[in-house]
Amino acid sequence: SKTSSVSVEKSAISSSNQTNPRPPANMLNCQEVNKGRSSLRSFLLSTQNTRISSMPKLKTHKGAAKRFKKTASGAFKRGKANARHLFAGKSNANKRRLGTPGTVSSANIKAVRDMLPYA
Repeated sequence: SKTSSVSVEKSAISSSNQTNPRPPANMLNCQEVNKGRSSLRSFLLSTQNTRISSMPKLKTHKGAAKRFKKTASGAFKRGKANARHLFAGKSNANKRRLGTPGTVSSANIKAVRDMLPYA
């Protein structure tokens, strides 16, 4: 009688340990995409009204935007170096020239233009 009760218990345990069937493949994909989101509902709502754009937006380099301004002719104005301190060792003419804006050289125009796509 002990052996029969043991076999019945084993069959009951094995039937309770059966795993649930796998969810559909589309649910698996949604769960992978949804890892960082709070819920599947927010993921579905966010993808509901999306438009396909042709190109991504270009980011402006904020450091360059503060240093360069585009003129009407298309050149870029820039400030001059060595105009912050130690003026005692500089001539008056030199200090005057440091106050006027300069233009970006032709060697660096492409780099500045790439950093300021909407200038």
